[in-house]
Amino acid sequence: MTQGRSIGKHLMQYVLDYARQQKFAGVRLVQAAYNSSSFSLYTKLGFHVRESVAVLKGTTLQL
Repeated sequence: MTQGRSIGKHLMQYVLDYARQQKFAGVRLVQAAYNSSSFSLYTKLGFHVRESVAVLKGTTLQL
């Protein structure tokens, strides 16, 4: 098991450093709300909640 070994933190830091080096305007992150451990990591890395996004699944209505 690799959870809790800072691998995700190092990967995210690499991505953020790369974005900075490439002078990207910003980095947008979309994350599942139920995953509180990743939410904590992203907050510690400086991400802020801007908006909620909903994903709806199902078949379309046949009208």
